Amino acid sequence: MKNILLHIERYLNILEKVLAYISLAIASIVMLMITADVMMRYLFRKPIIGVFELSEFAMVGIVFLGVAYVQSIKGHVNVPILIEKLSPKTQASLTIFGYLLGFASLSIITWASASATWTAFVTGDYAMGIIHFPTWPAKLSVPLGLSVLNIRLIIDILKDCQRLRSGHEPRV
Repeated sequence: MKNILLHIERYLNILEKVLAYISLAIASIVMLMITADVMMRYLFRKPIIGVFELSEFAMVGIVFLGVAYVQSIKGHVNVPILIEKLSPKTQASLTIFGYLLGFASLSIITWASASATWTAFVTGDYAMGIIHFPTWPAKLSVPLGLSVLNIRLIIDILKDCQRLRSGHEPRV
């Protein structure tokens, strides 16, 4: 079981990093687009059409494509005020419970967002504006990022359970 888990995690790490780099690329492109738009607007009084709408859509991808990577490095914000007073095993048990709770709630959100993405794709949903941008690409980043996050949570749950069973110091 441990070898299978390590094998899956190796590929998951690659996928998380690829999605994080895509998120970084999107953020860089948005930064350049907004900078160009501001320069064009103030220097030549000719803004770039659609930059505002594209930057709104891009924010969804920036957040959701990088969320699994942040979990993999345990970079999410936490406030361990009460938990730090508990034993390491109790802390690990509470961490596993939190991962299970997150997995359950995120599974529902993943399913709902995938359904909304599919509906937007099938119906040809688009954003109103000068340029009609389709909404499904931005919506797709939500179930994609959350699916990878859910896989990460399963891996974290299994690894922490193995640590608790083996008697090794759990990571918190």
